[in-house]
Amino acid sequence: RNIQWVVFESTRIPETIRPAIQGADQVWVPSQWGHSVLVAHGIDADRIRIMPEGVDGTRFHAHGRRPRTSARPFRFLTVGKYEQRKGIDLTIEAFAQVHANQPGLELIIKSNYFTNHHEKYNALQGKISSLDNVTLLWGEMTEAQLADLYRACDAFVLPTRAEGWGLPLIEAVAAGLPVITTRYSGHMEFLQ
Repeated sequence: RNIQWVVFESTRIPETIRPAIQGADQVWVPSQWGHSVLVAHGIDADRIRIMPEGVDGTRFHAHGRRPRTSARPFRFLTVGKYEQRKGIDLTIEAFAQVHANQPGLELIIKSNYFTNHHEKYNALQGKISSLDNVTLLWGEMTEAQLADLYRACDAFVLPTRAEGWGLPLIEAVAAGLPVITTRYSGHMEFLQ
């Protein structure tokens, strides 16, 4: 049996995965949203299975989450690749309009990108250079470090344009953070 597991973030099937999907006996997607997109493109619903994703609950959990005290600012966290779809620029713009350089609030951005690494870093660094209360964590982190980062923050924000299921969103929820995000696409299944 040919089973294709696919995650995509648009209402169009990416051309790079279309041949594999069309030749598969079964196609596994992580959300009803992904299922609906495939059906809308003529993939037989009987061949599609929804296989919800999750995270390691022994690592991503709220136990040991550090409550906010007056000694540190309220921390918003965003995690994602530095690309337009994730809305990191939008997050920075909104935060700057409302909370620029306020000492009691902080935006932490955990990001990276798999190509043009230095160019993307420099572009993002340039967008936050005038903001004293925005911290950029760029590059790789271990899963343990990332889980600790979630527990050290107070709220998660990601105005994404679409997610197949949204790993950072489900990690934030598992860590007990309130989430601010776009009400659209695959992540709405576990957020509801």
